[in-house]
Amino acid sequence: MAKKTKKISKEELETLTELQKEVNNILAQIGNAEIVKSQLLDKHKEIHQKWSENAIALEAVYGKVNIDLSNGEIKEIEEQEA
Repeated sequence: MAKKTKKISKEELETLTELQKEVNNILAQIGNAEIVKSQLLDKHKEIHQKWSENAIALEAVYGKVNIDLSNGEIKEIEEQEA
């Protein structure tokens, strides 16, 4: 005589299947978020490099100064004695 296969109820199976779908969906969203994060970090690195290049160019023209980004005003940096 063959053994009867035990099964969970249809409702239990549906619950597990739905939960697994939710987990898979969340993992896919996390993966997408990581891709976006990586792209943003690359963009930030690129902008930071441009900022540094621009700062070097401005320093060559104006020397070591502070620039007020709200109005472009240049202020000399006071050097402190050590």
